[in-house]
Amino acid sequence: MYSYNDHAIVLRRHPYGEADYILSLLTRNRGRVKVVAKGVRKLNSRRGGHLDLFNHVEVQVRDGYGLGIVTEVKALESFSKAKESLAKVGQFYYLSELIENLLAEEQENEFVYHELVGLCRMVENGHDAKDSKVEAWLRDFEISILKNLGYWSDDLHGAAYPQTLPSQREFNQVLIRDAADRQFNTPAIIRNFAT
Repeated sequence: MYSYNDHAIVLRRHPYGEADYILSLLTRNRGRVKVVAKGVRKLNSRRGGHLDLFNHVEVQVRDGYGLGIVTEVKALESFSKAKESLAKVGQFYYLSELIENLLAEEQENEFVYHELVGLCRMVENGHDAKDSKVEAWLRDFEISILKNLGYWSDDLHGAAYPQTLPSQREFNQVLIRDAADRQFNTPAIIRNFAT
């Protein structure tokens, strides 16, 4: 067995057993991966707080049989200011759902990782959940993912792209639903992005 170190954003976590979590991480070098964090739900766990949802972390993972096992973790950024706002937490959930449903597991995508970290920082530092800079960056992020997956054509979609942010949001959502082949669970959150 071997281990690896990487930087990641915690996208999702599910309770597993009595004291563990199964985590979905977007890593810088390995793409979206699922790992097990053992014992982190115990009250005396040193690592539990580092693995809060949407934290930017440095993680060490030992390959296991099936899922990797988190052996060390250190929080780099917790985005704690944004987590005090329900609307901003909603934006984080939307980003998580977007990545979970559009990016395949274990396919390196360093560009999307860096874009996500940057957007999380924008949400953290935005004046409020309806900050137009955050919304504009989010629209660009959606287009970046769609281009990356081959669901966006500058000739076809770029020529028809609307001018206003609310119209751009609706335009992107149609393409995202087609690419994910499902309806997202965060439509009310998406409405919060409107200016």
